[in-house]
Amino acid sequence: MSKKKKAAPVVSPPTKRQLSRWQKQKRQQRIIFGIASLVIAAVLILVGSGVFFGWYMPVYRPLHATVLEIGGTSYPMNYFVDYLQYQIGNTIDSYLGGDWSYAAWYMDYVVDSLQNDVMVRQAADRLGISISEAEIDKYLEGHPEIKNRALRDIAYSVLLYQKLSDEYFAPQLPENPEQRQILAMLLESRTQIDQVLAELEAGADFGTLAEELSLNEATRTNKGDLGFHPREVVLPLFESNNEDLAELIFSQEVGAFGWVEDANFLKSVGYWIIKITEIDEEFDMVRFSGMLLGTEEEALALMVRLDEGEDFSELAQEYSQVWDSAGGDDMGWFTAEDAEAGYIPMVLADYIFDPDTQIEVAALIKDEAETETTGAYWFIQIAAEENRPLSDDDRNTMIDQLFSDWMVQVQENAADGIFNYLDEDRQTWVVDYLTGALK
Repeated sequence: MSKKKKAAPVVSPPTKRQLSRWQKQKRQQRIIFGIASLVIAAVLILVGSGVFFGWYMPVYRPLHATVLEIGGTSYPMNYFVDYLQYQIGNTIDSYLGGDWSYAAWYMDYVVDSLQNDVMVRQAADRLGISISEAEIDKYLEGHPEIKNRALRDIAYSVLLYQKLSDEYFAPQLPENPEQRQILAMLLESRTQIDQVLAELEAGADFGTLAEELSLNEATRTNKGDLGFHPREVVLPLFESNNEDLAELIFSQEVGAFGWVEDANFLKSVGYWIIKITEIDEEFDMVRFSGMLLGTEEEALALMVRLDEGEDFSELAQEYSQVWDSAGGDDMGWFTAEDAEAGYIPMVLADYIFDPDTQIEVAALIKDEAETETTGAYWFIQIAAEENRPLSDDDRNTMIDQLFSDWMVQVQENAADGIFNYLDEDRQTWVVDYLTGALK
């Protein structure tokens, strides 16, 4: 017996009232959805604007802008910031209390360093000298930021400089160059040279006189004996740029005495002629005029001329090493506290604040503690000569000279390919970024 089919439910059509209510609900839903969409859009716009103007424009965009182009390679700001931090981070932390506002002081130095590193790398590539990734990994082994590009480039440069020294410059050095054993002392005047010559001819010991009289620390400490050296290291050894000095040392006979003037050499002695011009007893202040001379001989000669009535200011303008185009010989007003703060040499302070010192009377004062003057004479004797291997110090000095000369050529060849966009505004941005002002 078959089952009866259930009758389909009868669905009544919606009434007009129901249709009206449904349409009203739909309109309300559309309005609510529209308002919600507007609110969400507004929030997104506000958030997006905040990100755009608060991070993208002031931070992200500058951080990815090109600031240097060197030899066809571009370097963005984020690379430069990393490079700067690795280069001067220890200095900032150890000596400047971690205050990165001081980075402004080092900006030009770091730019030059980066440019030189890139130029050397490119020039070394042309010589067939390079550093492998494995060498860099070994050098940076254990460093937490071993993958940082700037850090790896710095490591590359450190290793490359050493490899260039060992494989390119060192083979250029002579094995057994001519060397001379140099005895030297630094004297202030020709008159003193004549006095030293007379003492040596009378049997005095060169080392004893050098220890007593030399105005140069190295020659005084070593009693004049600087040891054997080749010609190439003479000027660095003496910290001089006077080619006549090297010529003298490698031309005079063994045992003979010679001397050469070094007009620009800075020595730690000076002779002041000063006179007090005014005294303010109410404020315990003293005003004085002064001239600074490089030799006792010159100072004594000027004292005689002053005693004969010549004008102090005119002599100071002609002879003083501290003449000021604006103030002339007037050194200004000083208090005892100024002297204690180091604004004037203590030997001058002791004189001008001495109650027995007379106004407008010139006095000659020697200062070997706080004053430096230019002009001196190198007095030389050659003790021996021979061809011999280079010392480690001389070897390194000569390699440094070869490297320096090579670097001049490298810089000249690369000069047209360097573009620096790190202007003052971008340097300020770097400091703000490092100090957290932009974060």
